[in-house]
Parts: sequence; C-alpha cells; structure tokens
Amino acid sequence: MKNKVSIGDVVKLSFIGKLEDGSIFDTSDRPIQIEVGTGKLIKGLDRAIIGMEEGEQKEAVILPEEGYGLEDPDLITTMPREVFERNNLKPYVSMMLRTPHGDCYITRIIGDRVEVNYNHPLAGKTIIFEIKVEEIGGAIHAHAGGVPVWLCSSRTHTGDALCKGTSHAELSEFQAHGHPGRACVKSPLQIPNS
Repeated sequence: MKNKVSIGDVVKLSFIGKLEDGSIFDTSDRPIQIEVGTGKLIKGLDRAIIGMEEGEQKEAVILPEEGYGLEDPDLITTMPREVFERNNLKPYVSMMLRTPHGDCYITRIIGDRVEVNYNHPLAGKTIIFEIKVEEIGGAIHAHAGGVPVWLCSSRTHTGDALCKGTSHAELSEFQAHGHPGRACVKSPLQIPNS
C-alpha cells in the first residue's frame, strides 16, 4: 500500500461536484478509478489529488482556467428555429444537441432564432469537488466504467453526468466552419438551402 498519490498512480476516488452556489452537478455512486497526472482529468482536479493519502478527504476549489476554461464567445451562435421544426424538434432552453460538429446546448430562444453554445457547460465556472481517496494502487479495469466524461479534460463534450435523464437531440442537416486547432465549431453556422 502506497502512502501518497503521485503522477501515474491509479486511484479509487469518491467525489461530490458542486458549483459555487452549492448546487450539486454530480456525485459518484461508487468509487471510480482514475489515473493521476496523465492529462485525462481536468488540470485542477489532477493537482488536487496529487499528494493526498489513502482515506484522506478534502475540498478542492477549481477555477475555470484549471477546469473547463473560460467561455469562448466565438462558440456561441444562433440558428433559425425552422431547423428544429424540419427535424420535428421543439427547442427549449438547456436542450442538449448532438451535431456533426460537436455537442452543444440551447441558451436562449428569441423569436425565430435559437442561440446554441458549443462551450462545455462548466466553462467559465468555478467548480468545487469534495474528494476522498479510497485506495491508491491497482490497475485501470476497462469494465469498471472508467471516468465520467465531464471529469475529462475535453472542453467539447457536454458530459453524460450533466444531462442525466435527458437525451441529445440529433441535428445532422447543418454544417459549420471548422475552428482550426479545436474539435468544436466556430460561429456562424451555415444552414444549407433545402
């Protein structure tokens, strides 16, 4: 048994993820296995775990720069409401969408325009984790379920934990200009003529 967590260790971790207002966005139902310091977790969570001892609990406050980054206004755009109607969808605020260019969610509906945001839903937010290192050591087991997607360092996936009980609506008919160096899109969306 190892005393303190270091880079490369496999750790079993329990957590509660909260926003600054105290609202909980996710909890671990059972401990999850993670590999520390490999760039697979958000930077702030990785740093918070390093040096912890088995059985230790603490609260980690993670600023946007070490979480999901600042919100990029270029990743917020609008599209005509008719795109949804053609796909038999009724848009609503917070609706999650899966597009050929990444996941996004609706932030506002103004008349016949729908605003969508391709930033991670936690971008620009300070997040707080109550964490407990349950065990240090072992190997990652593929069948163990792995790391929840929202804990990962990707800014472009909205995360299953953030939309539990909902499904992603599919919008495959529109195209977007690629944003060099990113796996997400940059506005404006180009709606093909139909």
